[in-house]
Amino acid sequence: MLTFDPLGTRTSAQWQIHDNTTEPASSNDGTEPVASAAVHVTLSGAGLTRAAAESNNQDIEDSGLPDGVQQALKMIRALKKQLEEKRAELQAVMNDQHLDPQQRQARVAALQNAIAGLNAALVSANVSLAKAMKDLDLSPEQVLKAGTLAAR
Repeated sequence: MLTFDPLGTRTSAQWQIHDNTTEPASSNDGTEPVASAAVHVTLSGAGLTRAAAESNNQDIEDSGLPDGVQQALKMIRALKKQLEEKRAELQAVMNDQHLDPQQRQARVAALQNAIAGLNAALVSANVSLAKAMKDLDLSPEQVLKAGTLAAR
């Protein structure tokens, strides 16, 4: 088992490896032992969200495009995801038979307003991307790459 003592000072925090096994496990056919080692990592909800976001944007980070263009692309991607979530939420509210008509109407209106706001933000992010690409005088290949990444 691998443990970390975060309570120590910056220089004295330590990783420790503990071997809890007394004998090696045997293989499936019983002829030779198989070493068993496992590492268990648990991430918080925020950590999982951040890891997913970083992996979703890895193609943008690996693109070699300037930072301003990369930030605009990440914003566009995040807004598209939020729009997708709000549209799914709107569909769920519209299909929810447990809501009375007034509740449904109020929730639908609120979600439609949120979607309109996200659409406006997406338009603004696309304008920012176009401006950044123009200001940075990107090559045609870079413009094509940015357009492809924005479309995902």
